[in-house]
Amino acid sequence: LNTQEQAWAGAAAAAMTQGQGPLTITADGRSLGPASSISLALPGATVLGNPGRAAIPGSLTIQGVPVQAPPAARAGMQVSRRFYAMDGTSINPDKLTQNTTFVLVIDGRATDGQDHHAVVLAGLPAGWEIAGRFPGGTVAGMDWLGTLSTTDSEAAADDRYAAAITLTADQPAFRLAVILRAVTPGDFEYPGITLADMYRPGVFARQGSV
Repeated sequence: LNTQEQAWAGAAAAAMTQGQGPLTITADGRSLGPASSISLALPGATVLGNPGRAAIPGSLTIQGVPVQAPPAARAGMQVSRRFYAMDGTSINPDKLTQNTTFVLVIDGRATDGQDHHAVVLAGLPAGWEIAGRFPGGTVAGMDWLGTLSTTDSEAAADDRYAAAITLTADQPAFRLAVILRAVTPGDFEYPGITLADMYRPGVFARQGSV
């Protein structure tokens, strides 16, 4: 879960327990509580029981890696990516040789006419690494990039590039660029880029994996 999702989960837990006394439940006959809230890992089928007379609110959270990558979809946003050699020539990412350095350009926009605190998440294939990032504005000697957007924050990890960016009704579009390097030979799956409102996850755009 990202920090926003964790914060909302904490707020929801506080709201569920507000104004009620300690809880006691049973799990496969074992008593748990009393406590203001009870969290329980469920590795398999579990029989939960309520030994009291009042209803107990509950929620179930499932975490894991999906068997299949989710398909492309969008609602109120759109996002795309393109790949270029360092001289601005368009390249095919399926035909890179080892140690090739190239540029990933990410274009996105909000299409609903509203303001958004958005997050961009660009996963990387296992054979690629981040070799550098560009600041906002124009880049000397690389006019073909155009004008890059300034992010609120960004992070480059071993397996992904992430950035937070503010989109407004007056400036709904952005462009980001990252320098990548192909380091490991082989065939790898490339996860799609996701753009989403940090506080309204129903406003998003997601590419499919290739």
